[in-house]
Amino acid sequence: MAKTFGYTEIARMESTQAYRDDPASLDSTLDMITGVGAKGLNALWTGLQVEDGKTFYMTVVWDDVEDHRAFMADKEYWNSVYEVYCKSALFDITKRDSLLHVPFTTDSNVHMNKPVTEFTIMELKPGQSAAAIEAIIKKEAEQRNELLKDRTSRGRFAWGITNEISEMYVIMTGWDSVEDSEDFRKEYKDRLVNFMTALSDVAQGTTERYRLTRHKA
Repeated sequence: MAKTFGYTEIARMESTQAYRDDPASLDSTLDMITGVGAKGLNALWTGLQVEDGKTFYMTVVWDDVEDHRAFMADKEYWNSVYEVYCKSALFDITKRDSLLHVPFTTDSNVHMNKPVTEFTIMELKPGQSAAAIEAIIKKEAEQRNELLKDRTSRGRFAWGITNEISEMYVIMTGWDSVEDSEDFRKEYKDRLVNFMTALSDVAQGTTERYRLTRHKA
């Protein structure tokens, strides 16, 4: 892996109707997290999935995964945050699908600061190697950067291997809108089909898009 830009924590869980009706109602809880001055915490984003309008994502950029572990090890503080979570009824933390930390090889903030952020999470198929999938991703990243070198960040992506599962990979792309992502897919249809086909030969996964809002630390 190349140089990394901190660790991006990704938490995926089920939201409630209360949160969907008023996402700002979570702000006081988030202020508890960002306002404590936790070592290594840079910024935090939250939002709902575009496709189902219900799945909740929280992403946090830490200098190091150990900073997050130390934060969670502060039982007195963490228990108070957990209690607020539970009482808020804004989402069910007990139904969290996953908690991942990803050391992306390029700046993930660029993509999460966009109005729409796309996440593709893949896990190697049995018998497939890390070298195979990494060669596919690196080749596409290099070719896409060359293809889009005279444009903005549109269409470029960050990628990394999760700290928790060495066979799991995450690709993140930021878009100006849902329509922007759809237009890009149409414009570069053949390239994207070839890329995703190559990935599906060695891994299985899902792609989801989220509208994230940044909460500064």
